[in-house]
Amino acid sequence: MTGSKNHYPVRVPIFEGPLDLLLHLVRVNAVDITDIPILEITRQYEEYLDWMRELNLEVAADFLVMAATLVYIKSCVLLPREPVPGEGEPDQDPRLDLTRMLMEHQRFREVMQELRERETTQAGVRYRSADALEGFEQEFHLEVGLFDLLSAFQKVLQEKDEAKTGKEIPAERFPLQEAVQWLLDRVETGKQVGLAGLFRQLPGRFEMIAVFLGLLELIRVRAIHAEQGNDGESILLRRQEGAPAKWTLNAAGASRPSEESIG
Repeated sequence: MTGSKNHYPVRVPIFEGPLDLLLHLVRVNAVDITDIPILEITRQYEEYLDWMRELNLEVAADFLVMAATLVYIKSCVLLPREPVPGEGEPDQDPRLDLTRMLMEHQRFREVMQELRERETTQAGVRYRSADALEGFEQEFHLEVGLFDLLSAFQKVLQEKDEAKTGKEIPAERFPLQEAVQWLLDRVETGKQVGLAGLFRQLPGRFEMIAVFLGLLELIRVRAIHAEQGNDGESILLRRQEGAPAKWTLNAAGASRPSEESIG
């Protein structure tokens, strides 16, 4: 393998939108959706966009439109518009339209979740074996989204940066294909693996980023499932039932089961 520059050739598309990111920030900050601290939320939103760009994730135009909207609302909060004679008082709260959008999107997500649960129920119930549940009897899991994964990965990466001592060894190229297979070799069907412990096995930042991009791809194609532990912070990974042990990436970065695993 040759030396790596600070970029990766495969671009993984984002599968959640700007309203999902805002709802994530509202949840992790434990704030009222009807009383959003717009200055802090705007700052954190912009940090997430910078972080996604650093990971070479596609940042769609609607993320940038929302960023501009947040900046505009922040400016209205910091510099309230003076009332104009004959027009009455200015709008009471510039956050109202954003709050309405978030509440509608939250209701939409809840309806979609209910429909998914109904679909699962109608498809039949599967019970995990006692061995699969061993060690996790007290865990209650929730499915996590992209921004939960980004938060967890960012913490692990920060720990790695803070733990650096001595002279840094030059990073080697870790292709996404190798990262995908590295994950599949360690995430088994019926057993959960902690995301933080998994990434701590990797030697450096470049390898960690490559594996994170591989994880997003495997989640996108439903080969790996990510769940959140009952502590609200830990992320657990498991391979989906029926997912092949080997995957191949094509030139465009899309993944598919390898012929070896199918045959």
